[in-house]
Amino acid sequence: MAQTVFPARFASKCAACGGRVSAGTLITKGFLGYRHDACPASPEPAPVRQDAAVELPTPLRDGYFTVVLGAGERRTIRVSTGGDAKDVQFVGFLSGPNNESDYQTCGYVRDGKFRWTRRYAAQPPQAVATAIAALVCSSDEQRHAMGVAWARESGNCYRCNRTLTTPESIEAGVGPVCAGRG
Repeated sequence: MAQTVFPARFASKCAACGGRVSAGTLITKGFLGYRHDACPASPEPAPVRQDAAVELPTPLRDGYFTVVLGAGERRTIRVSTGGDAKDVQFVGFLSGPNNESDYQTCGYVRDGKFRWTRRYAAQPPQAVATAIAALVCSSDEQRHAMGVAWARESGNCYRCNRTLTTPESIEAGVGPVCAGRG
């Protein structure tokens, strides 16, 4: 994507460093959004083509996972088995305020391999690509920790999304029914 430099028409916030950008300040439109030219943050990485399948080290479980990225940024990822397609798991990221329904499907797992959907194959959002890579390339223990982190933040079971009501369930990240499933 060619980068364009132009003066900002309105006061806003820099997408890279979060600093205030005044109207008239020179800004650059890039892959991750608008940045001001005096931004102290490092330049954006070039998006990497993500069209190859990634072999999973261990199978993914359905559930919700919070992946912590650098600088305290978090991404919530949902993995769910498709309705009629029992051999496919869909992977989506939280894209809105409702943590039960605002997920955009960006990839899928079939035959032990993760693949991006056509929409995201060429240029997935960088933070989403990093979060997905962290999730699919991690061990079962690391995924469990990501799921427990999501459960503690949301108060819901990371496997089925039901509300957790006891302190033991909140601490474990799963309710008694899902815990009994192993």
